[in-house]
Amino acid sequence: MLFQEWEQTEHDKCMATLRHEKAFAALSAPELRAMLKCARRRVLPRYAIAFREGAAAAHFYLLLHGKVELLTSEGHVRHVQAAADAPRGQLIGLEGLIGHG
Repeated sequence: MLFQEWEQTEHDKCMATLRHEKAFAALSAPELRAMLKCARRRVLPRYAIAFREGAAAAHFYLLLHGKVELLTSEGHVRHVQAAADAPRGQLIGLEGLIGHG
C-alpha cells in the first residue's frame, strides 16, 4: 500500500516519528512528505523476520503500532514498542542504513 493511501492518523504518526529523529529534524514538512511518498506499508505476521543483523540495509522501518524484538548476534535483546494510540511511533534500522550500526 502506497503512503498516499494510508489513513490520516498513519500519515500524522509517520510525520511525528520522523520529526522526532535527529537525522530528519532539519527537514521541512513538505520535504518529509516527499520522502514518505517512497514509503510502503507492511504488516508483518507474528515472529516474522524483517531484517537480519549484518545484512546490507536498504530500508529503515517506522513501527506505528505493535512491538518487535531486536536480537543481536551476541545474544543481546532490545524490545521496541509503539502503542496504537501514541502520537508517534518508533524508527528502527536507520543506523544500519547510514553505516552507524
